Amino acid sequence: MSRAPETITEIAARYGLNRSTVNTEWALHPRWPAPVGRYRADLYDPAAVDAWVSDRTVETRPEWIPEGLYTLREISDRLGINHGTLRAKVQFGNWPPADDTSGKAHLWFGSTIQRSLSQGLGNVRYRRPLHCT
Repeated sequence: MSRAPETITEIAARYGLNRSTVNTEWALHPRWPAPVGRYRADLYDPAAVDAWVSDRTVETRPEWIPEGLYTLREISDRLGINHGTLRAKVQFGNWPPADDTSGKAHLWFGSTIQRSLSQGLGNVRYRRPLHCT
């Protein structure tokens, strides 16, 4: 172990995630690394955590049909992020408003999605470690 052991909070900060995501999704995975110690909280080997994430992370850059319309569920599924997270980003203005609000489900054009992602809007990552199997 070359780096000092980390808590869940430190792991979350390093990956730019909310602590609860690491604690309630990652750490409950059956292959999550075992703690290497404890000081007020479990401590984990950073190299073991990095290896676990690397095994489950797939870089994805989904293609968006510019004139295609996508629901929020479709967008979150294709990006590999939690639907509630993306819905909150819309609600708090960290994601562009829907292009089509005429129906029950609001829809976004692929061009709007691509533009938003290329501008880093909402700090959405293209990685898929959140819902690991």
